[in-house]
Amino acid sequence: MAEVTRLGGAAVVLLFILRFDMSEDQRMHDQGVTEQAVVTEWIRTSDPMSGIRDQVTSIGLKLPDGGRPRLELKGAHPPAVGSTVQVTRDPRGDVPIRLGPRPGAPGGVLATITLVVVLGTSLTLSTAAAAFVKDR
Repeated sequence: MAEVTRLGGAAVVLLFILRFDMSEDQRMHDQGVTEQAVVTEWIRTSDPMSGIRDQVTSIGLKLPDGGRPRLELKGAHPPAVGSTVQVTRDPRGDVPIRLGPRPGAPGGVLATITLVVVLGTSLTLSTAAAAFVKDR
């Protein structure tokens, strides 16, 4: 019974994280604006505790409207300074700017599987609680 409870709790947390991440993907799919930006600088990071030694982890950009955001690369290869890249930005500024074209609609397979686990866990716990109450 404790394993079922832990599994259900983990599934609820995973479902929350997936839905939050998918909401950003959905917003970028629905409202994202694709533009050409110029790479103005490489931002290097060193963090020996994380195993990062003088790596380019972000880039500075110049947008057509004059904006100068920084874009976190998240492991992507850094484009050359002075090169033009395609970026997608949220017009409201709620979602961080991203490299590349507007994304497709987010898939819900993993979130659906997690939801099924949450519902199955809830049903199992409810059945066990009902059996426990009935036996008393």
